[in-house]
Amino acid sequence: MTTTTDPVTAAPIPGTRVRRAAFAAATLSIVLGLLLCVFGGSPAPLVVAVMVLGTCVLARRHSWTLSAAATIVLLLAGHTVLSRSLPLVGWDYGAAGVVSLALVGTALLIVLARTPTTLLARATRAHWLTAAAALTLPALSGLLLFGAQLFGQPGYAWAMRNDMIWNTVAARFVLADGGLSTSGHPNPSPLMNALVASWLAPGRDTAAELLRHDVARQTELWMLLTLLAAALAGLVVARAVPPSRPALRFGAGLLGSAIPLSWYATGAMLEFGFLNAMLAVTLLLVVWLLWQEVPSQPVLASALLLITTILLLAAWAPLAVLPLGLAAAAVLPRWRFFLALRGRVAVAWWAGALQLPAYLLVVTLPDLARDGGALAADGAVPGITATSVLTAAALLLTLSALAAVGLGRRHELAGVVVVLMMGAIGVGYLMAQRFGIVAPWGYYPVKLSWLLCILLTVLLAASILGWLGHAEARGPLGLVIVLAALVVVGLGLRAVPIPAGLGSALPLVKVAAAEARGGDTARADRLFRIADDGTKTMVSRLGTPGDDAFVNAWLLQLQADASQDPIRAFSYSLDPSDVGMLCEAAEAWSGPVTIESADAGLDIELALACPAADISVRLGDAASAIG
Repeated sequence: MTTTTDPVTAAPIPGTRVRRAAFAAATLSIVLGLLLCVFGGSPAPLVVAVMVLGTCVLARRHSWTLSAAATIVLLLAGHTVLSRSLPLVGWDYGAAGVVSLALVGTALLIVLARTPTTLLARATRAHWLTAAAALTLPALSGLLLFGAQLFGQPGYAWAMRNDMIWNTVAARFVLADGGLSTSGHPNPSPLMNALVASWLAPGRDTAAELLRHDVARQTELWMLLTLLAAALAGLVVARAVPPSRPALRFGAGLLGSAIPLSWYATGAMLEFGFLNAMLAVTLLLVVWLLWQEVPSQPVLASALLLITTILLLAAWAPLAVLPLGLAAAAVLPRWRFFLALRGRVAVAWWAGALQLPAYLLVVTLPDLARDGGALAADGAVPGITATSVLTAAALLLTLSALAAVGLGRRHELAGVVVVLMMGAIGVGYLMAQRFGIVAPWGYYPVKLSWLLCILLTVLLAASILGWLGHAEARGPLGLVIVLAALVVVGLGLRAVPIPAGLGSALPLVKVAAAEARGGDTARADRLFRIADDGTKTMVSRLGTPGDDAFVNAWLLQLQADASQDPIRAFSYSLDPSDVGMLCEAAEAWSGPVTIESADAGLDIELALACPAADISVRLGDAASAIG
């Protein structure tokens, strides 16, 4: 078999046999992915196949980077439209998602089949190297984690902490409502919950333990998004190094992909149960990749930035100021060019742009009016300080300014300035919501700053490696700048301590080890056994106090019908050994309550403490309860 070479890119043009084999493999991936969903399996293979096909279709006319970023944005946008439309037509939420994906995949296959070989996108050696640099560490981490879950004894308790409880309930609301319904269960940040609901649907009706199924699927999606964020971070950093330095570019990709997988990002995410964190980080990295494409593709990149603004409004609204600011920075200096757009290009761009004010009026403003007071709420967050955030911002701005002067990277400097400015506006707004109520530096300002710092750390790594990759920056001044930057970045990462129980620089490695040996199986198995019987149940003195508290935190929220349900407060504060608190929780739950316990005398204590409460005690053996 022989191949010809493109005279411009020097990339090999695939022969007929290679093209047929690739098309057959793509078709098979769509068919197998669809069959897997039909028979109750994970939608992940089908989603990945559609993402790859979408990137290949767009890459016929655009760069590989822009094509990959656009595919992510367009698939998420399509899912958002579908989630909000389905309650209006009453179609099955899970089936509609799978069928839509299969139809999109089929359409992409047809487009590729009708495209002449000479017009297909061709990857150069530099493209393959960059892809390998970005994907190596996420791929190894994924194989380690999912291999441990497949062949080990997965318990999932590591993925069931804090906010994860209500996120699971919120995803179940989406399934029950048949999509995103404002009349059913309003949700100001529904994107991740809607994605989880699509992941839960296949195989849910035949699951032996419903909660185990839901938690396993939710965890799978959570980890896949984490790996996607890592790959995008690796891509951002690898692209900062010239292709002429292949070894350094590969190392840069490894370093960049390690940032979202580090204790600073993934460790804190697992510790606090921030389900939407890696979706937000993924979108932030997509935003930066789109910004880098603005000089060569201003129309498509700016339109996608505006669509990503909507997606971030649906994922975690305070972050939406970043793509909005970058879109403005892309359009305003070129306003004459955009006003001169005509024909289908103009219609498509304005159609995308006008979705943003429509979403703000129809969705965001009502959400803010209904839930705006919650922006002053407190909660558990990473222990970063305002000083560490300002230090990272100042260092990034300094390095970007030096790169603009020394390496001509003025576009990157403009992007950094916009990111820092819009980030400051977002943090300032959230702090203002807390004035006169609590200390300004609290839950929402800290969480926004933490998410921003993940992005800033990736951009810092790109700036540092970019300096190392250019001959102009290899003198003593460049070395001093790089060393000083590394010291400051290291000190900034230490602002988030390694969470207890996840004591590893790459927490997924520790998680995989725990899954392989069944380290957290006991408490999760106990919960899964109890959770699906449909009764209002608590546990007391069944296991250790910590295990009982973990089980109750889930049981007390799973049957709540709204975030304001009074019983939710007890899931955070209930002492399962305190009879008085058990009585209070049972009364707040207002109905027949069952308490499972290994203490045969608990029913007498409860009868004396709250004789009027509708409580029954079910004896369970602590040893048998855990398997």
